[in-house]
Amino acid sequence: MLYGKSILAIIPVRLGSKRLKLKNIRIFKGKYLFLNTLFVAKKCKYIDKIIVSSEKKKISSMFNDKKFLFRHRPKNFAKDKTLASDVIIDVLKNVNFAYDYFIYLQPTSPLRNIFDIESSLKKAIYKNKQSLISVSEDNSKPNGAIYISKVKEFIRYKKFKNDRFSNYRMPKSRSIDIDYLKDFEKALKA
Repeated sequence: MLYGKSILAIIPVRLGSKRLKLKNIRIFKGKYLFLNTLFVAKKCKYIDKIIVSSEKKKISSMFNDKKFLFRHRPKNFAKDKTLASDVIIDVLKNVNFAYDYFIYLQPTSPLRNIFDIESSLKKAIYKNKQSLISVSEDNSKPNGAIYISKVKEFIRYKKFKNDRFSNYRMPKSRSIDIDYLKDFEKALKA
């Protein structure tokens, strides 16, 4: 909880990646790639609950912690063309929209750290933004690391960018988004 607002973290872990096979469960610095995101989210004192959404139940056996909940994602939300908004709404419906804000953390941004998560949450909530997206400081393009939204606003608009949206600038060194093997190798060297 932050400034009296409850916060849910959503971590999507799909195993059907086409460009880099099984990227979310590749070993990254000693553990599965998606576990890096779980453990950083767990360190955040503002996050009330963390939900891992995956189409594969075996993902839930890869972590054991009461702060993490597992949402078995329906197969129709585990396809290449599935929108992040569909996955998010599926999770939000599952928790009866019981949170004020959510933060969407993709495992493919393993260099994002606790400072980034806490700073972006503070900015979004303190400034009463409907949504916030992390961007790389070198080109101001979304880097895939952090997406934050008010739950009610996301349900209404089904997207992050709206009239009261903000961004959180991250250094280029932490803005790697893993889509291909070269991205994975670059992140390992960072």
